[in-house]
This record gives sequence, C-alpha cells and structure tokens, in this order.
Amino acid sequence: MNGNTETTDAAGTEVEAKVLKDALDERIEKERVRQEKLKASGEGIKTEKEEDEDTSKITVDRDYIHSLREEAKTYRKQLEGVKEDFGQIQSLLKQHYGVDSAQGLQEKLAETKRVRENEEDDKLSKVDLSEKKRAQLEKEKEEQKIAFEQERNDLVSQRNKIIIENSLIQAAVANDVINPKQLLRLLHQEFYVDDRDLKPKYQTSEGIEMTLDDRVKAFLEEQDNWNLVRGRMTVSGGSQTAIGGPARPIFTKDELKIMRNENPAEYKRRQPEIQRAYAEGRVR
Repeated sequence: MNGNTETTDAAGTEVEAKVLKDALDERIEKERVRQEKLKASGEGIKTEKEEDEDTSKITVDRDYIHSLREEAKTYRKQLEGVKEDFGQIQSLLKQHYGVDSAQGLQEKLAETKRVRENEEDDKLSKVDLSEKKRAQLEKEKEEQKIAFEQERNDLVSQRNKIIIENSLIQAAVANDVINPKQLLRLLHQEFYVDDRDLKPKYQTSEGIEMTLDDRVKAFLEEQDNWNLVRGRMTVSGGSQTAIGGPARPIFTKDELKIMRNENPAEYKRRQPEIQRAYAEGRVR
C-alpha cells in the first residue's frame, strides 16, 4: 500500500517538475523573442534595474526547477528501492507459492482453504458413511444370528419331539399298552433329550435321572394306570392287584429324603434298589 502511494507521489512530482520546466522554457523563449524584436525596433533598451529584476526572476525560477528535479531524483531512488523490494517479494512468492502478487497469494490461500474444507467434508462424509455401513452390517449380522439361532432351536425342538414320540410309542408297544397314543399324550411333556446321546430322559423331583423306558414302566406300575395295560388288572377280595411276581417294597419320598440326609451311606448302598423302585412306580 505504501509502496504504491510512494510510486504515485514520485510520478506526480516528476510530471509537475516537467510542466514547470516547460513553462519556464516557454517564458524564456518568449522573452528572448520579445527582446530581439525590441532590439530590432530600437525599443529594446532596458534599464539596469529592469535587467537585474528579469535575471533575478529567471534565477529564482531555475532554482525552483532544480529543487523540483532533485526532489524527483530522490523519489525515483526511493521508487527503485521499493521496486527492488517488491521484486524480491515477488521472487519469494513465485518460489514458495507459485504466484506473482499478494492478491494472487490471497486468492491461492482462499482456494487452498476451500479445497481443504471440501476434503474435510468428504472425509467426514466417508467416515459417516462407513459408520452407517458398519452399523448396518452389524445389524444384519445380528439379525442373521438371531434368525439362525431361532431356526436351529426350531429344528432341535422338532428333532427332540420326534425322538420322544417315537421312543414313547416303542415303549408303549413293548409294555403292551392298549392305546400307545394315549400314553403319548399323558407323558410326552415329561421328557427332555440329552444332547450327549440324543436319548430321552426323565428327572425325578429328587434329581434322580431315569431313562424313558424306566419312567414308562414306573408309570404303568402305578395302580391308577393299570387300566392302560392289557390283562394287568384282576379282582381279588375286593381289591386290585397286579398279575405276576411277588410284592416289592414301596418307598415314600419322605422316607428316602430322611435316608439321604441322615444315613447317606445306606442311601448310596441302596441306590440300585431305589432306582428300580422309581422305575416301577414304587415311590409314593
């Protein structure tokens, strides 16, 4: 800004000095012509005082013009210094930023800022899009996992149902049950399938595990269920008794509980007998 102002002032001063010089030269030329005319007509004789005044005036004008010229030289030197500094600045701008002026540098900085802002916006958009895609993929993965687990559970449930139903029908036939489907309806919900051997199991309230066949036998041994088996019931002395085999001991759940808590050694020793009692329905 100062450099431009100084350049303008120097140029103005130089123009002004030239105008003054031209005016002075014109006045001198006119005076010379007038003196020659006066001299030629005999009227050009001036007094010494008039000549001194004209000489003094010319000298003053010449001194003023000289001072203006010297001032103009000073301005020109300053202008050369400014141009040199500006040239160095231009060289630095060209070397480091590829521009020739401060305005060019400002424009380049503004363009660089816009480019970087656009790049940041693109990065943020890509990050946001990536996060959305990742979240969508995770959601889809979780939904697929849930669907797979549900399908697996459904298949396992169907498999277990088939295993239990087939095993119950086979046990019913083996125990001469009159209506195997009736036994299936009564007992199918009591069993679960052991994933280790894919066999149906039953667990008593005391935590004793029984096979399906043992549970069916125990169930059919109960007097209330004798009617389910062909030829299982007979009347003797007004009471119902089972056909075939001697009477076997009947345990109560309280009796077994007391034995387990107070005499665990005896309970352990009689485990085979207790399990047979459960299997044959002799635990009340």
